[in-house]
Amino acid sequence: MLRMFVTIQETPPDHRGGYELATRELDIEAGDYDTAVDQARDQLPEGWRILSFRVDR
Repeated sequence: MLRMFVTIQETPPDHRGGYELATRELDIEAGDYDTAVDQARDQLPEGWRILSFRVDR
């Protein structure tokens, strides 16, 4: 079983900057890396983006 932590962040409304965007982490368990990535994308809320993937070893 593979455990993956995925850091996600709100997508800014534009590129002017100066925004405080919410960030959170998803905790995914799957049989392999590709399945974990797919699950993370499925759990991604509308208007959010993936910043990083980290696999627990």
